[in-house]
Amino acid sequence: MTFSLTDILTFLGSIGLFLYGMRSVSEGLQKLTGDHLRGIIADIKGNKFRALFSGFAATALVQSSSATTMTAVSSVNAGLITLAQAIAVIMGANVGTTFTTWMVSVFGIHYDFFAYFLPLIAIGVPLYNSDNRRLCSVGELIIGLGLLIFSIFLMNFSLPQMSFLNGLHPIVLLLIGIPLTMLVQASSVTFTLAVLFCLNGMMTKELACALVLGANIGTCIIPLLTSLKANVMARRTALSHLLFNLFGVVWAFVFLTPICRFIDTGYKEFDIAIFHTSFNFVNLLIFTWFVRYFETMVTKMIPDTRANSEDSFNLQFISSGLIDSGEIALSQAKQEAINYSKEIFKMYKLVTAMLSMPNGSSKLLTLYDRVQVMKEDSEKAEEEIALFLRQISTTNLSSDGDHLSMSIFRMIDEMESIAVSIQHISFSIKRKSDLRIVFDDKMMHDIKKMIVLTNAILSHMVASIEKENATEALINKAYNIEDEINNYRNMLRKSVIEKIDRRQIEFQHATLFMEIIKECERIGDYVVNVLTSLPRE
Repeated sequence: MTFSLTDILTFLGSIGLFLYGMRSVSEGLQKLTGDHLRGIIADIKGNKFRALFSGFAATALVQSSSATTMTAVSSVNAGLITLAQAIAVIMGANVGTTFTTWMVSVFGIHYDFFAYFLPLIAIGVPLYNSDNRRLCSVGELIIGLGLLIFSIFLMNFSLPQMSFLNGLHPIVLLLIGIPLTMLVQASSVTFTLAVLFCLNGMMTKELACALVLGANIGTCIIPLLTSLKANVMARRTALSHLLFNLFGVVWAFVFLTPICRFIDTGYKEFDIAIFHTSFNFVNLLIFTWFVRYFETMVTKMIPDTRANSEDSFNLQFISSGLIDSGEIALSQAKQEAINYSKEIFKMYKLVTAMLSMPNGSSKLLTLYDRVQVMKEDSEKAEEEIALFLRQISTTNLSSDGDHLSMSIFRMIDEMESIAVSIQHISFSIKRKSDLRIVFDDKMMHDIKKMIVLTNAILSHMVASIEKENATEALINKAYNIEDEINNYRNMLRKSVIEKIDRRQIEFQHATLFMEIIKECERIGDYVVNVLTSLPRE
């Protein structure tokens, strides 16, 4: 048996075309269901059974269990869901992958590709070139299906003759399936090859099913290896994904022969698809009751050795860097913006605490240092989020997704400006302490009143960002508080100028006082900019 370089390249090219077709189908579906998809991902906050359904639905839409898994990783890391709920999402995602299996079996193998390929391309191309973004997404989806079907034909046409596979033990095929899936990073390719080898008589149905079992393990390895560079929750979730599939493969392999004999529809492609679906579904039914045990197991296997810092300003949702789905990534970026606003508010609380400290106190200096650290971290976080958003923009997003991406970018930029103003307030308080300047009771009363107003508008910002969309009522409330801040600032400025003219206040005292007031007023302006950047209902 010999193969030319052309034969090898044709076979590898058909696999590449398959992967490209799957990507086109995935991106078309994501752009068509962008808002609904982000809603499904957000739904994993629910109970275990809602998490199972969310994992299934999201994976069926994005055609990637890894994308769904890593979204769960980010959510559990941020404390929005428990590790047990994340494991439930993964279990649902495994069942969701069977959607691709059936799509390949029904449209790619069971029917003549000529009946679908060219008609799909003929329909898809005009739609893809349409000015209407929704029709363009439909066209991309249809073209992807056409390329998927054509790639399977090419794969079958250029399939290497490997008759020796029939003489191998099922466990050998299982072990082959692991690195094969890791290499192509798509279990659907391994499934398709297993079906084609079986249909061409190069392996029995039992061996093909063993290869599919190996693919279920192989699809867990890449996320596990990638998670080694990520946080402890990412590693725990990725490990639980591997353990879930390993335990499932063990029982399925033990009963592999009787299961394959029982499943006999007369069509090998359907038999293998039924085996794959049954394996994942039964696995779900068995292990869904042991989620807590998985949680306990991986927690003991990967202990948390991090030193916690109350002033950490680290990214919680996109730190793993493992999401490759634009629409899902937007959900992460939005959650990161919420987290960013809370950290900004925490930073502001430190500054307000500085005001109550006596000049020269060690506590004041400690709070000052903490503010500077948080400011540096916030700047780094802003850069990382901006980079993440730029990476998302290279993917094909829905129209709503594009708007949300720009909205998050503007919000983060304005919130970083708030951090700058907070830092400037800390500078003024530190300078006041260094110069041993003491504000009189009236000045302290005025500052505290401005601090209360600024606190109110920042609280409103955090609460508003957590909502899906901004309403006119939310925007108007921010404007009302800002107007109150502006009016109070104007009154204080006029009062200070009069006191300077009457020599009732030293110029240095007045300057530091107005610097604090001015930065509070700027914070109000930035908050309004943040809220007007939010998507509108």
